[in-house]
Amino acid sequence: MLALHRDGLGTPWTEVRSERNPKERFAAPFLAASAPKLDAGAGRAWAMRELGLDWRGLLQVCPELQELRERIQSWLQSRS
Repeated sequence: MLALHRDGLGTPWTEVRSERNPKERFAAPFLAASAPKLDAGAGRAWAMRELGLDWRGLLQVCPELQELRERIQSWLQSRS
């Protein structure tokens, strides 16, 4: 979620990535300041709404997701 909004966080992405508690330090304040006031969990859904528009960009800044994608693709190919 943070990767989708990295330009609006006001903190270099490398610092966000290295933070031990990114939810507390970055996500909670970002959602409090940016998301419409919604029920619990709905703020994260609001923040993820643009995922389909920037999936490739997300894979570039989150290598764990790229690795997971590759592992899933490999697993699916081995099943066919």
